[in-house]
Amino acid sequence: MKDEAAKGVMKGACEDSQLPHIKGCKISKKLWMALGRVHMTNQSHINVHYFFEDLYTWKYVDSTPMADHIAAMLEIRGQISDAREKVDELQIA
Repeated sequence: MKDEAAKGVMKGACEDSQLPHIKGCKISKKLWMALGRVHMTNQSHINVHYFFEDLYTWKYVDSTPMADHIAAMLEIRGQISDAREKVDELQIA
């Protein structure tokens, strides 16, 4: 009964667009895992978009140490790589 109640709460909190992703989930744990996959995947794609935007719009600020600028660029590259996207050295340059 607790599992059914948990499923009901989760389904009630879902938007209509999320329901196809949880169709067929028989227990609340599977439902929760399915929702997690959907949201993590979507958020990862959104983050990658913003990481590339940062990469292409990052500007060097006069009087800032070049090492700091390079470190910031490498940090952005790391964020893109952590999101399992490929970034070429040419893009970094």
